[in-house]
Amino acid sequence: MKQLIKKQPRTANHKPERVAGLDLGDRYSHYCVLTGDGELVEEGRLQSTEASLRKQFANEPRMRIALEAGTHSPWVSRLLESFGHEVLVANPRQIRAITSSESKNDRNDAEKLARFAACDPKLLSPVRHRSPERQQDTVGVR
Repeated sequence: MKQLIKKQPRTANHKPERVAGLDLGDRYSHYCVLTGDGELVEEGRLQSTEASLRKQFANEPRMRIALEAGTHSPWVSRLLESFGHEVLVANPRQIRAITSSESKNDRNDAEKLARFAACDPKLLSPVRHRSPERQQDTVGVR
């Protein structure tokens, strides 16, 4: 009997040159950028606005960016994808290393997201957001 082997998505097979973790907040977000080998390149804080995200990420070379699912993740993930980045939206219920951490702060969360994305994206249990049209349909039904 033949064993079926699923083709792995490209995300799992290739190692990106740069990886970022983005911890989204209502007013400010923290980010951490690493090389594909895990060396810290840059970290910082920016306003959680389209203009700030555009200024930080629009002209960057293609990278893998991980962020947690939440209130702002649908529009942020679409924006970052429009810049050509590979975006992973992590399922917060599946990453207890972040949600239950004793050293929990926005800076550490951004770094952990980046390290998980660099190491093995499957650890983030990525989710796909609905399209804006489907989100509007859902709001209309409710």
